[in-house]
Amino acid sequence: MNKPTHRFTLLLAVVAALGSVLFFPHIATATPTWTDDAQITANGATTNQAPLFLSGSDGSITAITVETVSSTYSVLARRSIDGGVTWGAPTLLSASGVASADATVVKLNNGHFAVAFAEASGTSGVNQIRLVTSSNNGLTWGSAQTISTAGGAAYAATHPHLAAFGTTELVVGFQQSDGAHDRATVRYSQSQLQSWTQGQTLSASGSDARFVTPVVNATGDVVVSWILVASGTTQQTQIAGSSNWLTVTTLTSNAVAGVPHVPAVVALPTGAFVVLWADPDLNPSYTVTARISSNAGLAWDVGIPISSTAFPNEITAVVTADGGIAAAWSMGTGGYTYIQTSYSSPTSTPSPSPSASPSSSSSASPWPTTTGAGSAWSTPLNISPSVTGQFYTNPQLALSPDGKVAMVLKQNVSSTFATGSSVSTDNGATWPQGVQSITSWQSSPSSISSVSIGALTGQGFIYGWQTTSNGNPDKGFVRVYGWEASSSSSSTPTPTLPATGSV
Repeated sequence: MNKPTHRFTLLLAVVAALGSVLFFPHIATATPTWTDDAQITANGATTNQAPLFLSGSDGSITAITVETVSSTYSVLARRSIDGGVTWGAPTLLSASGVASADATVVKLNNGHFAVAFAEASGTSGVNQIRLVTSSNNGLTWGSAQTISTAGGAAYAATHPHLAAFGTTELVVGFQQSDGAHDRATVRYSQSQLQSWTQGQTLSASGSDARFVTPVVNATGDVVVSWILVASGTTQQTQIAGSSNWLTVTTLTSNAVAGVPHVPAVVALPTGAFVVLWADPDLNPSYTVTARISSNAGLAWDVGIPISSTAFPNEITAVVTADGGIAAAWSMGTGGYTYIQTSYSSPTSTPSPSPSASPSSSSSASPWPTTTGAGSAWSTPLNISPSVTGQFYTNPQLALSPDGKVAMVLKQNVSSTFATGSSVSTDNGATWPQGVQSITSWQSSPSSISSVSIGALTGQGFIYGWQTTSNGNPDKGFVRVYGWEASSSSSSTPTPTLPATGSV
């Protein structure tokens, strides 16, 4: 799940019972380092996605995997209380013996954990979206809820993505078949996850939607993006917001053929949303373009090109500790692929009118309606080698509570594979170490399939990846950066949460 990041998650102590003693990691004084590689999946099992992570208010880490149990893909949770050095026995979150996939995670604003996934159900085996939650840092998990609309065998629901809002509520975006095509669908919870609104279908009939991803701002407004597969490999980037779900904006007037250019959307502290996507309207090469909406996705400003023109893809972005935006993407050119980054300050002023603007937006104002993050960007920075035969792809970003921005990615140098990382201490403006390898290099047929990253409570990051062998799913691994155990314990009352509105 180019998996979406949730920017306004509050780092809260969850008191499971009166008098609970909570343990917090303290800020490290030494230079943090990565732990050794640790295989997290069971011996003999295979996984079909990179591990996902949830950080507990007690300093624990919960890892979510989708791996085989008795030859059936199942969703499992494991906990570590020593910074990922060792992991406890797995807890089965999906139904026993029932095929499951597409796991996604989020931490609610009261500190509870939520995991959603697609699970086969009934005699037809049609996929439904399930949700499980934990109120005690992953120690125990509640019963699964069904989120998607029930239907016959043709009405499968898959690929959920979660976003938290308010104190205890969730938004879920997913693909729901109408019997012929997968439609972008959104639902949100009410009454502390006890009830759900009727599903709102966003994408047009007659086409398939992919990568349905919701993002929520601090006042509860929601924006959902997706890729519309109009016909064959013809794909377009679309977006809609809770101000009026029926107003769908197609970010590109020209269709994108081949690899889907999935957008990255962030919600700023100001309430505005910023979308980044690879815009094929800026021919002859795609350009990463930023657009701003100040009214929950009802209207978007004219795009600002922020990348060089070398076919960018795999865009990722996070809101930084100062309220700015750090973004990264892979850039493909003759014989190699590298990672490019850019930073947008919260005190930015609008950039001059771009030299080339999307033809689909020619009737809109050439200036952003707001100043601040998203309205001007730093010069694109190449942080990985540009060498023929070297490929750096699939960047993922995470923001640590102590303000660092970490990136993980895949490396392929002459068909030898590893994973890499880079850490920025100035909100993503610079990456002084460039890309550093953090796994042992593996020669084909072993390869890195997908990567993921999560931030830890207090400080630090946890990173996961999936390997393949001879092109088939294989194992899941983790490494942890900058975690330290608490040297003392303290009893901490549950904080009073600010009101953040509702959807």
